[in-house]
Amino acid sequence: MPNVDRRRKLDNWTKFAKAFRLDAQKPLQRSGGAFDWTPLMWAVLSNNTRVVKYLLDHNADVAEIAIVRKGAFCFYQDLQPLHLNMMVGHDDDGKQIFDYLLAANSNPYKYAKRSKKLGIRYGDTIAAGLLTGNEEMILHCCSRLRPRFWQRNDPYFVRNDVAAAALGVYNVVCEYDRMGAKFNSTNIYGYGVLSSFIQAPSEYQRSTDIRSNFRQYQ
Repeated sequence: MPNVDRRRKLDNWTKFAKAFRLDAQKPLQRSGGAFDWTPLMWAVLSNNTRVVKYLLDHNADVAEIAIVRKGAFCFYQDLQPLHLNMMVGHDDDGKQIFDYLLAANSNPYKYAKRSKKLGIRYGDTIAAGLLTGNEEMILHCCSRLRPRFWQRNDPYFVRNDVAAAALGVYNVVCEYDRMGAKFNSTNIYGYGVLSSFIQAPSEYQRSTDIRSNFRQYQ
């Protein structure tokens, strides 16, 4: 991607702040606008390891919540930096950012979303990674901690292990199986792992055929 290669390298806070129109003298100040986020959130979104490290060294808040002003829409609303990293992080930089945020006491089990209708919270960092099918970051997360397979992935009581199966993320399902996931929960409609996988729209599933992996659960 030559257009990416020609981009300016925002490899320090001063360059990053100028490019994002942030105040270089105030690394904790929100950006303003419809997406009124602190520099840490923007740095995580940019997969910028050096700037994330700089901001964490200057006491950036890892529990920041992505605020979206009324009238605007954004998939990142209510997420914390670690959730965002799981969605968009990639390559060594994304993995290093995950490690930095974890070392700064970011909570990987924190629910980011809330259903007013059902009165429940859902969507931890694993759920955020599954939302974008970010297999790379989910597997890195599994290498650093034990996921809570039973946590709610969405407002329909789909658990994290069943969600990975329904989405057909083969390597993640294999890793969950190796780590002892049971794949035995049902959602609000009573669907288990096999029925969830069968009914999930094909456009949400990966191309890998994972049927053989589920024979033990039949």
